[in-house]
Amino acid sequence: MANDDDSNRDARWLVHAASASLRAAARVNVVGLLLAFADAMLAGIMLSAGSQWLWIGALCGLAALVQLVLLIRIEIDRGLFAALTPMQSASELQSLDAAMVALGWISAKDASRLPPRPLADRVRGASRFLRYAALLAAWQWLAAMLILFARLP
Repeated sequence: MANDDDSNRDARWLVHAASASLRAAARVNVVGLLLAFADAMLAGIMLSAGSQWLWIGALCGLAALVQLVLLIRIEIDRGLFAALTPMQSASELQSLDAAMVALGWISAKDASRLPPRPLADRVRGASRFLRYAALLAAWQWLAAMLILFARLP
């Protein structure tokens, strides 16, 4: 029985770690979206200096679309991990997979694997969103710096 308590405690900490990572990813993503807005404004101001600024603004806009889709996915995963916090058994992961199949988010083939994908793998998968959000925000920041420094005489 003590072993079950330890594994449940470990699972709860994994879920908390995933939730924290996803919360940070959402915040970084919002900063990136704000930077994208600033990039678009700066590129518009610089448009009179040449059409290359239109392309930079368009690239920033495309990156912002990716950031928006990523933010939606992050928020979905945050909700799913929040629901897993009181998880008592691995059968709850199977129930989660069944719900995701019903929604069309994963294939029935992926969900039918026995045993279900371990929680640690799911947490690692969710943690990658923080890296993606940071890379996209870094791109938006670099674009803003490029546009601002190009304005200098």
